Amino acid sequence: MSGRGLIRIVEATIAILLIAGVLIFVFVDSQSADREDISELVQDIVDEMAENSNLRDKILSNDFTVCGGDSEIDEDIDGFVAERALTYNYEVRICEVGSVCGKCEFFEGDVYSRERIISSNLGTLNPRKVKVFIWQ
Repeated sequence: MSGRGLIRIVEATIAILLIAGVLIFVFVDSQSADREDISELVQDIVDEMAENSNLRDKILSNDFTVCGGDSEIDEDIDGFVAERALTYNYEVRICEVGSVCGKCEFFEGDVYSRERIISSNLGTLNPRKVKVFIWQ
């Protein structure tokens, strides 16, 4: 009798471990998919900005953005990112090519960023670095 009881306890333990393992696998997999989507979104935004000649001109003619300063990002650039960022929070910075170009305010949480150097258009050689930050 005690042998059968022990076997049932071992079977139940193995069943619980299998179910827990499957649940953990599904949960972790769904979280990583969300992160990849945001990372791809930021990359797509920066790539589209580089390919759009109107936005390239705005980036090249825009002053550098300074944290806490009076400089603001152009409305067209801001609107372009706002359209694509959907429900996410975002920040766009335009900096010198050699600068770090970090986020103005730091906080705990996941922030996804990409940068791209926009070097010139047909009439201007005035390289700038545009960096986009997106977070929830």
